[in-house]
Amino acid sequence: MEQGEMSNQTSRKIALKTYDFTQIVDIEDIFYCFSDRGYTTFYLKGNVSLMVSKVIKHFENILPEAQFIRCHQSYLINTLHIHKYFKDGQIEMKDGKIIPVSSRRRECVLEFIGKLG
Repeated sequence: MEQGEMSNQTSRKIALKTYDFTQIVDIEDIFYCFSDRGYTTFYLKGNVSLMVSKVIKHFENILPEAQFIRCHQSYLINTLHIHKYFKDGQIEMKDGKIIPVSSRRRECVLEFIGKLG
């Protein structure tokens, strides 16, 4: 399985290759991903973070489109972990992290949130 490749098991997992090891992660445990200079940091359940040397676009293409939204150039969020949306264009995740929503992507985020209610 290559880095970032998902297994076909019903539990839906992804292999994340860091500098020192490869960790198998349940997709549902991913809160959000943050991109910085060609690296992507995954923030996971249990206050765990993993940095991998792949761009966020790579993961945007392989993570389930119905579950993950690119709300900002630097952020890809798991919609299962959205707690609040603020009118000023920010999302609060269930772990308390405030994530910006770019003006270009705001309509897409609001459309997704609208489908929930």
